[in-house]
Amino acid sequence: MEEKVEGDVAKLFRSLEETEIVEFDLKVDGKLPEWLFGTLVRTGPGKFEIGEYKYNHWFDGHAMLHQFAFGGGRASYRSTMLQTDSYRKATKAGRNVLSEFATFASPDPCQSLFWRFFSYFSTDHNATDNCNVNILPLPSKEDPAVLVALTETPYSIAVETNTLQTLRGAELGHNVPHQTQTAHFHVDEEGNMWNVSVYFGRRSYYSVTKMKPTREDVMPEGKKASHFLSRKNDPEKLRIPAKEVAKVYTDSPSYMHSFAATKNYVIIVEWPLKASIMSFALASITGRSFIENWFWSAEEKTVFTVVSKEDGKIKGIYRAEACFSFHHVNAFENENGEIVIDVSTYENSDFIDSMRLEKLRDPDHSFEPSQLRRYCLPVEQEPFPPYQRLLDYEVLFDQSFELPRINEKYNASPYQYAYGISSSREGSYWDRIVKVDVENRESLDWSRKGCYTSEPIFVPRPNEGEKEQAEDDGVILSLVCDVPNERTFMLVIDAATFFPLAEVESPSYVPAPLHGVFLNRPIVYTDLWRMKSVARDDLLSADVVSCKGRKKKQKKSCLGRRKEEHHLGGQPPIVFESLKILRRLSIATSAPPRLMMTSSADGSGPDEEFRCGYLKKRTTGVSVAGNRWRDRYFVFTASFQLYWFKDQKDYTTIKKKGKAKKDTLTIDQNTVIRDDKLVPPCTDAPTPFCFQVVEKDGRVISLCASEEKDAQEWIELLQEAILSPHEYTPAKYRIVKSLKNNQFRIPPGDLQLQEEGGEIGSGASGVVKKGVWLKTTDVAVKILKDLPEFLDASESIAFYREMETLSPLISRSKLRHGSIVQMYGYCKKDNFVCLVTEYVLGGNLMALLHQNSTGLLDDWYQIDLALNICRGMVYLHSQDVIHRDLKPANILIESPEEGKLKVCDFGLSTVVKKGTVSHEHSLGSPQYAAPELGQEKHSNKVDVFSFAIILWEIAHRAIPWPELKLGSEMAEKYQKGERPEIVSGKMWKRIIEECWDHNPENRPTFKEVFTKIEALKQTHKRPTPHKLPSNINLSEAPTRNEKPDRVAKMIEQLFNNRPSISWQEFSQGLGNALGLIPGDIKQMYNVFATDGYVTKQIWDTFLQWFSPIKLPSSYETDSDENEDGYDVATVFGICTAPYFHAFLGSAEAQNLLKDKTSGTFLIRFSTTNPKQYALSATYGPNVGHWRITCERTTGSRPVFRVDTREYESLDELVKVHSRDGETLKTKTGESCFLIYPLAKPSKEE
Repeated sequence: MEEKVEGDVAKLFRSLEETEIVEFDLKVDGKLPEWLFGTLVRTGPGKFEIGEYKYNHWFDGHAMLHQFAFGGGRASYRSTMLQTDSYRKATKAGRNVLSEFATFASPDPCQSLFWRFFSYFSTDHNATDNCNVNILPLPSKEDPAVLVALTETPYSIAVETNTLQTLRGAELGHNVPHQTQTAHFHVDEEGNMWNVSVYFGRRSYYSVTKMKPTREDVMPEGKKASHFLSRKNDPEKLRIPAKEVAKVYTDSPSYMHSFAATKNYVIIVEWPLKASIMSFALASITGRSFIENWFWSAEEKTVFTVVSKEDGKIKGIYRAEACFSFHHVNAFENENGEIVIDVSTYENSDFIDSMRLEKLRDPDHSFEPSQLRRYCLPVEQEPFPPYQRLLDYEVLFDQSFELPRINEKYNASPYQYAYGISSSREGSYWDRIVKVDVENRESLDWSRKGCYTSEPIFVPRPNEGEKEQAEDDGVILSLVCDVPNERTFMLVIDAATFFPLAEVESPSYVPAPLHGVFLNRPIVYTDLWRMKSVARDDLLSADVVSCKGRKKKQKKSCLGRRKEEHHLGGQPPIVFESLKILRRLSIATSAPPRLMMTSSADGSGPDEEFRCGYLKKRTTGVSVAGNRWRDRYFVFTASFQLYWFKDQKDYTTIKKKGKAKKDTLTIDQNTVIRDDKLVPPCTDAPTPFCFQVVEKDGRVISLCASEEKDAQEWIELLQEAILSPHEYTPAKYRIVKSLKNNQFRIPPGDLQLQEEGGEIGSGASGVVKKGVWLKTTDVAVKILKDLPEFLDASESIAFYREMETLSPLISRSKLRHGSIVQMYGYCKKDNFVCLVTEYVLGGNLMALLHQNSTGLLDDWYQIDLALNICRGMVYLHSQDVIHRDLKPANILIESPEEGKLKVCDFGLSTVVKKGTVSHEHSLGSPQYAAPELGQEKHSNKVDVFSFAIILWEIAHRAIPWPELKLGSEMAEKYQKGERPEIVSGKMWKRIIEECWDHNPENRPTFKEVFTKIEALKQTHKRPTPHKLPSNINLSEAPTRNEKPDRVAKMIEQLFNNRPSISWQEFSQGLGNALGLIPGDIKQMYNVFATDGYVTKQIWDTFLQWFSPIKLPSSYETDSDENEDGYDVATVFGICTAPYFHAFLGSAEAQNLLKDKTSGTFLIRFSTTNPKQYALSATYGPNVGHWRITCERTTGSRPVFRVDTREYESLDELVKVHSRDGETLKTKTGESCFLIYPLAKPSKEE
C-alpha cells in the first residue's frame, strides 16, 4: 500500500497570507496548446484563520479568487481576496462576526424566535455573503460584463471580469422570497438561468426560478466598473429579478447544493438531510452553526420531484433509497421517454462532517467514499403514485467521484464523458483526475504520488470546420497541489487521451479551491503605474487588467523602473487579438510593450500575420555600417515576409505601400539562420539568446530575444519557412498555416528511441522503431528515409501537406477508435522526420496470412478479420481521409485470437516520397492499387478496390498471381480488367466482385460493405471453441511466447533471482506468457503491484491459489499439459471482481467493514489456508467471516463451497445471497445478505 505522508493533506488547508498576487509569464513545463486562449477564474476558501481566531470547516474559509490567463502558449496569474461583508467585518473585529457554514456567530439575544431564525439569512443581521463556492458570468458566459461569486445564501458578490476587484453586492432573484438557494445555476440553450431556492416558513416550499439578464441589467448604460469601485461606502446592489415558474411545498426542506435539469424539466432531488426551523431558532442559545441545524433521517427516502419548465406543473414524484449528494453531473431525456439523472452520491451526509478542518488536518483521517450513479425516471409514462415504488440505480463508476464537469455543449443532452476527481485508495483525499465513459463504463485517469487534484474543467478546442466535433476534443484544466515539492501548478491534460500536455507553475501556494469557469476570450495585461494618460475607466472597458504590485510599497519600485522599460525584461507580456489593440496600447504607454504571441483570426491570403514578437535588432554587413541594438516589433506573414518597425502605426503603411529593403526581409531558400549556440555572432548582445538571419547579398540581421524559448521558437519558424517553396499558392498557404498550428509537433526531447533491437518494421519510405514518449508511453516511430534536416522544396511541401492532412485526423483519432492506429504527432529528431503512433504488439496481417500458410481460416474468423478492417475504413472515410495504400502489411494485429485489427499508415507513402521514388510507389503498392489511382482525380473507392484484394487473400491465404515478380505487371493486369480467380471462400464471391469492379462508381462504400458482411455473419455459426487453426504458429508473432505451458517457469526466469521487478516489466512478461497485451494485464495491478513494483514473494503466494494456469485455446497443441489447469478467464474473473481484495488480512477486513452499512461485504484470499477464500460481511453492527473452500474438479473451473452449499463461481455465491436471495447464517444464527460490495482501493499505477 502507498505510504501515507504525515500531514500531507493538511497542507491543502492552510491560509494564504498574501491578499493580492499578480504574476506574468508563468513557468510552463511542457507545451500549452496554441489554441488555448482565454481565462480560468476559480473561487474557493483562502483564509481559515483571522488573527488568532480559527474557523471550523473547509467551507468556512473566506473566499479568494484565482485567475489563470492563457494565450499564445503562455500564461499569467492573479489572485485576490473577495471583499465581502463577512471578510471585512471579521478582519476589523479579529474574529468571525457573521455565521459561516459550520462556524457560529451569536446574534442579538433579544430577538424573537423567528427573527433569530431569519437572522441566518439577512445581511442586515447575521447571514454570510462569503461567496467561496461558485462563479457565474453575467449576462452570459459569452459576454461577461461582470462575474458573480456565489454561495448558498441569497447574497452574492459582483466582481470586475478582468481585475477581479469587488464591485458590489448582488441579489439574484431578489423578488422571489427565499433564504437559501443552490450555488449551481443551469443555463439553457436560450440563455435562461434556472435555479432552485428554498423558503422557510410556516409552510415551506422550493421555488423554481428563471432569469435572463441583459447587459443593461448588469452594467447600466453610461456606467463603468469604476462607478461602483468609487462607491465603496454604500454601493448600489446588483439586483436581477427572476420569474417564479413553480412552487413545490414541503413539510421539511432538504439541504440542496445543486439540482438536475433537462431541456423540458427541472428535477428537485430531496436528500433526507432535513432542516429544523426550531433548531435554527434556538441556535443563538445552543450555539449551532448553519449546517448543524440539518439532521440526517436514515429512515426517509430520497425524493425526486419532476417539474415542467413550460407550465410549472409537477409531472411525477419518485423515491429511492436514502443517499446524499452535493453535485449532479448531468440530466437528459432519452429516446425511451425517461429522464436520466447522473449524480455523485454518498451513502449518507457524513461527508459534510469529514470536511471539518480538524479532521482534514489529521493524517489518520479517512474520507467518505462516493460513487457515480444513474437514475432513470419514466416521466413520459404513467407516473408512479407518490411514495410507492422505489427507483433503482446503475453504478457508472464505483470509485469516489466528486466535483464533476462535462463538456457544457452536452448539458441537458445525452453525453458520453464525465470528468471528476477521485481517490487512488479508499479513504484518501482526492489525488487523481478521472474521465468516465458513461456509455461504455470505461475510465481513464491521471495521478502522481503526493499530488492532490481539484475540479477538472473541460475546455473545448475551437471548432474551425463544419464537421461535428468530438465530445472530448479539448483539454482539462485542474489545479494540483504537489505536496512533496511544495508547489502548486495548473495541470493541462488532453481530454481525449489523458496525456499531460503542460504544467503551469503557480507563483504561490493555492488552498484547495472549489468551482470555477473558463471564459473564451483573451485578457490584455499592462502596467497601470505606467499608463498615466489613460483613464482607469477606459482601461476597464478595453479589457485591460491592472498589474499593480502586491503591496503599496511596491509602487515606488515600479515607478523607479521607468528608465529601464525599454529593456527587454522590463515589460509584462501582452496578449492581443489584433494590431489595433496593440497600437492603442502603444500610444497610451508611449513606449513599445513586449508582445507575447499573436492569435489572429484565420486569414485568406498571404498577408496574414501568424507570429509577432518583440526583439532587439542590429544590422551589419554589405553597405551597412555597424549599428547599435534597437527595440523593434517583428511580424512574420504567410507570404514569407519578415517586417520590423518601431511604432505600430507604421505597419499599415508597410503592408500597403512597402518600405525600404532595410525594413523588410524575404525568407527564402537562400536565407541562412545562424544559431548562437553554433556560431557565436553576437558577443555584445544584451542577452545570451541571440541568432542571425543572413541574406544572399551578405546583409546580416542579428536578433536577440529576452528568453531562450522565444529565440528557439523564432529559429524553428524561420527554418521551416526556408525549407518550404516560396511561390505563393493556396496549397502553400495552407501548409504555412499548418506550421502555425503545430500542436501536433512533439519536442525531440520527449521521444526516446530504442536503439538495440528496437526496429520493428521497415518499408519503402522508412523504418519503424519502438520508442518511449514522455518516459511513460510505448510508441511506434516511423523514421522517414533520406530526409536530412535541410530538405529540397518538393520533399518539404510533401511532408507538410501530409501534416496538414494528418493533423485533424490526429485530433479526431483521440476518440481511440478501436480499428485504427492512433496518431500522436510528428517530430524532427537527429535530423530525421518522424511520425509517432500507437504501439501495437501483435505483428501484421501479412505475417498472419502468409507465414506457414498451409490451411484455410475458418469462415467465422475470416468474417471477424473483414469486419474489423471495414470498421477502421468506415471511420477514416467519415473523416474525409483516403488511405491509398491499404494492404495487409499496413493492418496490424491487436488480438490474433479474436481477429482484432488496426489500420495504419494512412496516406503516408503516397505523399512523402513524391519525386524521390518511382512513380509506381507513389501510387501505393501496385498489388493492391486500383486502376484509376494513377489518374489526376480519384475517390475513396480506391480503398474499396484494395480491400477486395485483401479479402481475396484472406479467403485463399495466398498472393494473387505469385508468378509475377514485378508490381507493375500486376497493375497492368488490373488496367486490362483482369482479376485473380476466386477458388476458395465462395461466400465472399459477390462482395469481392462488387468491390473490385473496374468502374469506381459501381463499387459499394465501406459502410455498405460492412452491412453486407454483418448480414453474412448472421448465416454462420461461431465455432466452439473458437480458435485459430493449429498451423498458425503464434510464436512467430513478436509478442507471443513459444512455450505456452510453462507460465510459472517463465515468470521465474523473468525475476532472475531478483526480489522485485517493475510493474511494467512484470506486465509485459506475464502478457507474453499468457498471450495477452499489457492493457489486459493492467486489470491485475491491484493484485500484484505496490508502488509500481511486484515482489517475487507476492507472485509465489499467488501461485498457491492458481497453479497450474491453463493457457488460452489459441495455444492448444496436441500436448495434454495443463489440461486441468486454471483457465485465464477464471483467474482474471476472480481477481478483478469489484468485491475481491486479494491479500487482505482478517484484521484489515474487520477495520474496512467496521461502521459500514449492513450487507456490505468483500471476498479475499484466506490468510491461513492456501487455495481457500474468506468472505467478510456486515450484519447489523457486527462483522462476520465465512470460509469459502475451493476444489478444482476435472477441467479448468473450480467449485466453491460455503458450509454444504456449492457454487460454480464467486459471482454465483454473491448473487444467491443478494437482497432477493437466500440469507447466510452467522455462527450465532443471525441472517446476513450480501448487498453492497466494498470496492477494493485502487492503487496508483
